[in-house]
Amino acid sequence: MTEQPAGEGREATSPTPDGDTATPPRLFAEGSVEERVNRALTMVGSAIAVASISVIGLVLVVGVALRYFMNSSADYATELPTYLFPWLISGGVIAAMGRGGHLAVDFFVARMAPARARVVDIAAWGLSTAVMVVLTVVSLRLLAPLTAQVTPILGWPVVGSFAGFALAVVALTVQCGCRLVSSIRIGPVHAQVTTAGGAA
Repeated sequence: MTEQPAGEGREATSPTPDGDTATPPRLFAEGSVEERVNRALTMVGSAIAVASISVIGLVLVVGVALRYFMNSSADYATELPTYLFPWLISGGVIAAMGRGGHLAVDFFVARMAPARARVVDIAAWGLSTAVMVVLTVVSLRLLAPLTAQVTPILGWPVVGSFAGFALAVVALTVQCGCRLVSSIRIGPVHAQVTTAGGAA
């Protein structure tokens, strides 16, 4: 292997640079069930996030206009943004997970041999899936008690806002399961790092 100049001892062979949000890494086998499920959930999450931020933005603009131009206010302008905020966060989390945009520290895994990295990935996604299953069960059990609670201003059921979180954990459970299956089928998605002495 040709010797590299000083300061260039490590080079990631990933086809896309870190932080590139335009092209997500290849997370799944082309045309696999996991890929189709992940793509569908990503679209749903994106739609929820866009719809939520659009309504929140519009309501805030209306509220400001009423306050400064008509010396008035609207109850929905005060409470609706708070009510929809969990949906905005949930939609964004689902979309980010679908695109591989979640926080990941793969400094060590990227330097492992492929077989060892695969074992670590399977273990990590297996644990993540198990944790999300527990969160899903807990969140779904909370739906019934929350149906009796209402918001202080509009009197809307609190469960309507909490449902955004419940949807997120259900979607993340499925997405983690898809990543687990993908790790088993095609291996981990990490930039393999090489050094002047060979593969790490």
